Amino acid sequence: MTWALHSSLKTLVDEAVRTADRRRTRRIVMPLKIRYLTKTREEHRGRILNISARGALIRALPGTSYGDRLVVYIDKLGRFSGEVVRIERDGFAIKFDSRKKRTNRTADTLTWLINGGENDFNRRRAQRIRQNKSAIAILPDGSQRPCRILDISMTGASLAITPKPVIGTQLKVGRMRAEVMRHHDKGIGVQFLQPQSQKSQSSAIS
Repeated sequence: MTWALHSSLKTLVDEAVRTADRRRTRRIVMPLKIRYLTKTREEHRGRILNISARGALIRALPGTSYGDRLVVYIDKLGRFSGEVVRIERDGFAIKFDSRKKRTNRTADTLTWLINGGENDFNRRRAQRIRQNKSAIAILPDGSQRPCRILDISMTGASLAITPKPVIGTQLKVGRMRAEVMRHHDKGIGVQFLQPQSQKSQSSAIS
């Protein structure tokens, strides 16, 4: 390979890397609702002021401190963990822990949303399949608890179960790992920790 060709290829690669990095760090205004858990497992609510694939500025009530570790649930984007890197008068900034693959996927989703994909996203996310199916929930200590799947979507499920695991508990339902997001009168709502295609929803929890 000649020096000129090698230099040209290196320039193209460097530009591709810079473009990808700009895309991941590009901040966009997208007022998404969030919930977040502190290290004491207290749940709070807030709203995104601006966001990139690597972090976000969040409007929320005081109560977090610099360096706090948080778990954040962002509407339309899912679950993130990260560290508070700046305190604002009416909120805070968080840097996500995401690995490169997750960061790239978040950048893809943000790009898709700002280009008009939100309506289709909401339709697919909201499409819940009613069930009345027996299952076993496996808790973090390895204990098994019988439950019934009331409905399921691409991102989560509603389970009838007693007693109800506390919000934030991670468990397994069939082959799916999930996290308890809310309580309802019959049991709990869980969010899957890896997305399911509509085709594989039922088989993954059998």
